[in-house]
Amino acid sequence: MSVVEDALTAVRTANPRRKPQRSDGIDLMHAVIALAYCDYFLIRDGYAKTCAMQVIKGLSSRRLASVYDDPARLHSDLTVPQAPDTPQAGSPA
Repeated sequence: MSVVEDALTAVRTANPRRKPQRSDGIDLMHAVIALAYCDYFLIRDGYAKTCAMQVIKGLSSRRLASVYDDPARLHSDLTVPQAPDTPQAGSPA
């Protein structure tokens, strides 16, 4: 986890012209936990998403969460279509 936190900190401070927002700290700490421990990370904050995507590229040798900013897209990617001949739960086989 500390590798992800270090990488997010480096990305966050890379642009000296960006004025930090009040929510940046908590958004990025949320991103550290999600990237390090989750399979999927749904985030609506554009800056935190940009930082997370840069970290994923920089730490490509590590398995980190897949980042989404659209709940419908995440739901679609998580929904596995069933074959027509596969019996549904509770139906006779």
